[in-house]
Amino acid sequence: PNLFPVAVCTIAVILLFAAVYRIIIRISDKKMSQPVVVLMDAMKEMEKGTFGVRISEERNDVFGEIFQGFNHMSGNLQRLVREVLEERLRKEDFKYRLLQSQINPHFLYNIFNNMIWMSEQKDYDGLESMVCATAGYYKTALNYGNQDICLSDNLKQLQCYVWIQQVRFADRFECEICFEKEILPLCIPNLLLQP
Repeated sequence: PNLFPVAVCTIAVILLFAAVYRIIIRISDKKMSQPVVVLMDAMKEMEKGTFGVRISEERNDVFGEIFQGFNHMSGNLQRLVREVLEERLRKEDFKYRLLQSQINPHFLYNIFNNMIWMSEQKDYDGLESMVCATAGYYKTALNYGNQDICLSDNLKQLQCYVWIQQVRFADRFECEICFEKEILPLCIPNLLLQP
């Protein structure tokens, strides 16, 4: 009978310690585990390719500094990825322009040779058609300096190109050009289809 108050006090102390332990765990979870989860989620987003991901949670502890460092790193990474992408696009544009510059002079040289041959053969109707087709081709090929060309203009360019090639290589090939009407307003890089 004398041990009953001691047992009650012991149980009360154990329950008090258990309650304090749970409170410490919750506080610890809020202070430690929750910021780690936020950081891990942001890192998973970055891993998926969202390089501009930011942690908006503001804290006045070491995790606040870690979040600021992560945001700074994320911004730098996003900037670097954009710069690399722009550089790749510049290189692709340079390669494309180089290809265009290689196509045009050789093609023009062959056209002039054909025109000389037609004038020597006194094929003035064919020469006139060749001049008109060449003018039509280069009008669309130059495209006012624009890199892209609407498919409707590209269709005209291809028709002129094919006509010129049919004069050069008479009866050696047939060509049929088919475009769906719905895609004619769309644009593609100039001279892409010709080669």
